[in-house]
Amino acid sequence: SLLKHIDTGLRETYSEKIELIPCALEKTFQTKNWTIVPLLANHATELHEEFTLHYLICGKTKKILYALDGAWMTTHARKHLEGLHLDAVIWDATMEISGDWRIFEHNDLSMIITLSHALSDRKIITESTIQILDHLAHTLWREPVRVPAPFIAAFDGMTVNL
Repeated sequence: SLLKHIDTGLRETYSEKIELIPCALEKTFQTKNWTIVPLLANHATELHEEFTLHYLICGKTKKILYALDGAWMTTHARKHLEGLHLDAVIWDATMEISGDWRIFEHNDLSMIITLSHALSDRKIITESTIQILDHLAHTLWREPVRVPAPFIAAFDGMTVNL
């Protein structure tokens, strides 16, 4: 449960600002302005009963895939995207260069390029889709961070208009 991992002090400090909504794998839930579908991600956890999630976030006119802390994408997750056009994707881009052992739980740049091409072939993402690389490990990317088009490297304080 997420509650096990949230520091009690943080919960008390932000209880009026954060609403915790329990979710279940592939079960759609609603917030005030968004419909969210939790999708299985490929990342190990220490607890057997726990698993990591990516999120398909849909507003009235915009759709976002939030895909951090997970390598590649599961077939079930991809099937949830079929027939949709994503306005933005936020990719886990832990590593720049292929070959690091972390590929079993995180993406490197070549993996993201492959995923992007595969989703483009299905028309799930297009040239208008904003593709943001996040979760960049400072020790696993050369400085300064440079990413090829159409990708954008995330940075602290970044805002994006869809």
